[in-house]
Amino acid sequence: MPVSTGYSVVQYFEIDRTDAEIEEWAKTVGSQLQGAPTFGLIFASNECLYRIREISEILQIYARIPLLLGCSSNGV
Repeated sequence: MPVSTGYSVVQYFEIDRTDAEIEEWAKTVGSQLQGAPTFGLIFASNECLYRIREISEILQIYARIPLLLGCSSNGV
């Protein structure tokens, strides 16, 4: 079943971005939605776990995600 445009966003990005680049990416992702998001999902590889708190905070602030749930490649 296809997802309606404007109701979800799926993006991949490399972890070697600066905070400013992640902020800009989060703003762009947030602007693709028709309304305010209700939650976000983040899937992280082991290589980016050292920055996950920082990235989560940026996403919550700049993409305006009130609830962010995450999963690492270590398992659920």
